[in-house]
Amino acid sequence: GTTVPGVGTTVPGIGSTSPGSSTSFKIVPDCGQVVTTTDPATGKEVSTMATPCNFEFFMQLINNIIKFLLTVFAVPLVALIIMYTGYLYITAGGNASQTEKAKGIMFKVIIGFVIALASWLIINTIITSFNLDPTINTFLQK
Repeated sequence: GTTVPGVGTTVPGIGSTSPGSSTSFKIVPDCGQVVTTTDPATGKEVSTMATPCNFEFFMQLINNIIKFLLTVFAVPLVALIIMYTGYLYITAGGNASQTEKAKGIMFKVIIGFVIALASWLIINTIITSFNLDPTINTFLQK
């Protein structure tokens, strides 16, 4: 991935953080960036923090991690497991234990995916209820 001065790191394979791209986002938000300016009175360089790291950036970090895990990891994995359980169910050939195994796997996958989506819902609810920065990209926003 590309490392930006400070803490902004992009995820390999996701791309850059160019606007308009729906599949590119930063996992770690840009906070704690230090800006160096020259004081006109003394002529010395003065370093200040442009965007301090606070609760808002922490919630954005958690939201970005959940967004990454749901879009890049969980959805393809769930699709593959559903295909696998469909294969098990079709090839059971009347074998009750294999049919029950397929049903059990499918049930566990659906419950796990619902829990993953609920984690995003909880973070999104916290972000909106505390009136945090509306520019935080939640899972459903582009």
